[in-house]
Amino acid sequence: MGPAAAIWILPILLVAFLARTALIALLTKRRPEVAEAIDRWWVWAPLAVVISLGLVALIAIAINAPVLGVALAVLLGAILYYSLFSDTSIGSPFRPRRRD
Repeated sequence: MGPAAAIWILPILLVAFLARTALIALLTKRRPEVAEAIDRWWVWAPLAVVISLGLVALIAIAINAPVLGVALAVLLGAILYYSLFSDTSIGSPFRPRRRD
């Protein structure tokens, strides 16, 4: 499977972008709060998929090599935490956006 499977990422992202654009166009007048939520969260959906796949890989590593699995879990957890919840993570959906 390997690198050729990465080619599927482009059409999937294109379909996701087109679906997002169509949903926002349809919902802007009727349900503006839903359209705003879709606009805010659609970028983070692929990140959730990548994190889920990473957790599956991390569990597989932890089963085969427990010490390495725990070390990787701590390291990746710290990186993920600081990248999403720090003051410099401007686009994080977990922090309210600043209204300057």
